[in-house]
Amino acid sequence: MPAPLEAIVIHALLSIKALRPFIVASDGVKLPSMAEKQNQEVKHLIKIEHKIDEIKNRTGSFLRAFVGGVLYGVGWILGGIIAIVALSWILSLMGVIPGLADIAQYLYNILQTWHGR
Repeated sequence: MPAPLEAIVIHALLSIKALRPFIVASDGVKLPSMAEKQNQEVKHLIKIEHKIDEIKNRTGSFLRAFVGGVLYGVGWILGGIIAIVALSWILSLMGVIPGLADIAQYLYNILQTWHGR
């Protein structure tokens, strides 16, 4: 008598979907069970959370981002000024911009008198 009872219990345990990793469809294709799908989704969400934490760690605080942005802008402005001055100087040497040499000499003289005080 115990043999048929054990067979019924084993059959009942095997029919529970959570215990089987796959569900067999009517056409014989193995499909992941609901618990396996949820497990995959949870793992994916954990990966996303870790990536968000990495992004937060790389960006730092708002103050750091603000100061970095200000310094970046100042660098662009100074670089642009230096490029314009260098281009103007080269063009004045070539004679493309007449009178720039006179202005440069005038500014140089003013700086020399101011520095001499």
